[in-house]
Amino acid sequence: LSFWKIEGDGFGLLPVDSSDYPLLGETHVILDEVVFPETVACASLAEAPGRFANGFVLQAASIPGRAQAGGALAVSFTWCAERDGSEDLIQFLHFFHAESGAYQVVDQMPLGLRLPTHLWYAGLQASEAWRFTLPANLQPGQYSIYSGLYRLSDMQRLSVTLADGTQPADARIPLGTILIEG
Repeated sequence: LSFWKIEGDGFGLLPVDSSDYPLLGETHVILDEVVFPETVACASLAEAPGRFANGFVLQAASIPGRAQAGGALAVSFTWCAERDGSEDLIQFLHFFHAESGAYQVVDQMPLGLRLPTHLWYAGLQASEAWRFTLPANLQPGQYSIYSGLYRLSDMQRLSVTLADGTQPADARIPLGTILIEG
């Protein structure tokens, strides 16, 4: 949605100061999104960090090598669906301190509120950037990072097959490590 005004012999876009809907630049309001299915192949098992039992594939994850306790952190995920979704799922991100065993958890829908997993379709490929603030009192040190999916209906994790063909009992995908500085 955009707003126009007459300027001389033509039209000019009016800036949008605020909206309950997301903004696209300073002159457009996004009222809705339309997703057009495209037939694409998901990454092979050897190329993807993990393939879930329901046909969803975590194709890539990008996590910085270091972050500051109390600071902002941005991580991104690329997903592909081999089958249509049928239920709402939540993605978890676990940070485990290598020495103390302390942990931090971040949960949200894999593609945020814009596309719940029950609406995913075979062939979907999409990315999402998560941005959140780490607790200021997060213990400094090296953290191992894991991710996975669980059902919102019963809180059960979906089984996952890793790139090396193994199926971890805890249904988590290891994504690497991050150094948290104090």
